[in-house]
Amino acid sequence: MGLGTYRNFAGVSVGTNFSVIQLAGRDRSGAPVWRVRCCKCGFVQPFAHSQLKNASESGYVLFCRNARCTYSKPEPVKTETLADMLRAEQRQEQLLKQQEAQLKAEADKKAAAEAALRAERARWMRYANTQIVAGAELEDILPFDRWLMQSETWKTNVLGRVGIAE
Repeated sequence: MGLGTYRNFAGVSVGTNFSVIQLAGRDRSGAPVWRVRCCKCGFVQPFAHSQLKNASESGYVLFCRNARCTYSKPEPVKTETLADMLRAEQRQEQLLKQQEAQLKAEADKKAAAEAALRAERARWMRYANTQIVAGAELEDILPFDRWLMQSETWKTNVLGRVGIAE
């Protein structure tokens, strides 16, 4: 059976989902009808020549005629509604607020630690100045890093002994 002016689709893959097996016959107008196998489910089905031509040339999508096949219907198109957009925007705003609050808390914590360190350095400076005035050698004065390692009770006790009231 000759094809005349029609393209021979035998053995051709149409898209990624279908492969043409052979010519199945002709329709009422004389155009070829092709036997096509679905690559997903293996179902063999007839397709008109015009459908295969459109699918191969312009990207027209063919659908499997086996209702259980995943290629039997188009993939659902996810449309974003206004409510979805508003929810996403609210989540984004909430996330930004949480990040800002976290950054502020970290900054406050850092500022409090720096203030505490400044206060402790001032206490140590009073201790060191008192020791210098008393005539102690510089190497005998407790350095600031070692001062920080001492307990609060010890520091209060030492400051009380050298006559510095807190």
